[in-house]
Amino acid sequence: LLKPSGLMLRDFTCYPHISNAPGHYVLYWELKGNNDDDIKELDTNMLVECCSVVEESLDALYRRYRSKEGSIGALEIRIVQQ
Repeated sequence: LLKPSGLMLRDFTCYPHISNAPGHYVLYWELKGNNDDDIKELDTNMLVECCSVVEESLDALYRRYRSKEGSIGALEIRIVQQ
């Protein structure tokens, strides 16, 4: 998904955000340009699509708690810079 935007995932980390109910996972992504280190903005639609792709790749137990049980909130991606 990032390739057409000229971006690559340089590094990431994940944090369980549990201060609100239901808790959810926050992914912090560090991006870089394919040709240089210029970071380009990702629009909201692209971030939503990235969240969907990541959530689909997670195991059945996560998806069950996320959709049917409602005990895990929506995945969130935040873009960070080095």
